[in-house]
Amino acid sequence: MTDTPATTMPRREVLLLGDDGRMTSLLATKVPDRTVIAQTDVMAGIARLADDHVDTVLLNVERLNSKTAQAVHAMRQVHPQTRILLYGEAYVEGYAHKAIECGAEDFLVWPIPPSELRNRLGGVLPRRPLRRLSGDFFKQDVASAPALGFLMQFFHDLAQSVPLGRMALVHQAQAILPTLLGASQVTITLEESLTELTTQENGRMVDLPGVRQREGIMVIESNQVEHVLLTETARCLGTMLSLARRDERLKQLATIDELTGAYNRRYFEHFTRQVLRLSQKERTEAALLVFDIDEFKHFNDSY
Repeated sequence: MTDTPATTMPRREVLLLGDDGRMTSLLATKVPDRTVIAQTDVMAGIARLADDHVDTVLLNVERLNSKTAQAVHAMRQVHPQTRILLYGEAYVEGYAHKAIECGAEDFLVWPIPPSELRNRLGGVLPRRPLRRLSGDFFKQDVASAPALGFLMQFFHDLAQSVPLGRMALVHQAQAILPTLLGASQVTITLEESLTELTTQENGRMVDLPGVRQREGIMVIESNQVEHVLLTETARCLGTMLSLARRDERLKQLATIDELTGAYNRRYFEHFTRQVLRLSQKERTEAALLVFDIDEFKHFNDSY
């Protein structure tokens, strides 16, 4: 029997930064197929990104708090292609939002369901679309090279709209994409707004694939767009829409009581600070009305 040489597979390493032991234990028991490099010192761990085998970084926001965005920015400078996932308790979500603006992919709220963690780590390879676009496609088609500059600027401008919500992303994309794709018009419809009439529109129709589901469709009034450029643009936009939807959900969980649908204390404090700042700026008075409802305990106990 002749020995068959083993196929060399790319190592898929996870760089774990600032963990307090929780994520290490979760990865060891629920995602045993990944090689984990744990580094308590976040700044020392960033140097490991020079190793091309690291395809995912898991960063504990609780360790850095307000410095999380700076750490993400530094990692993007060292290795722009590596996926960066943030995690931590819900109270650090404000720091996570700023870090996502600097290039992190998403914020996973602890405790993280093992199935979600496996899903997020399982779809990392192949590498991010920009690497493919800057390789063979643009080498083969020199005339398309200027599109790379437009595409990178598109990524950058679009990312700035993620914290503003999906509709802001849609408006920004519809303003930029005609120039990028050489189309007379680009129309984007979110998944929940799709109708049978929408899917019958004239033009070239492209799905917008998100992280877990389709986020919508894009209709382009042009037949001259390079297939690869169109596909990668749709992938980018779909991912951005997924991030914006997740961001909207996190904000809702942070400010709205799930049982009653009423704003919670966190939103009250945020709203009060806004009112007081406006009052100081306009040099006006602000009033707070407090209602005392008799025997309201009955409703709390019953509902």
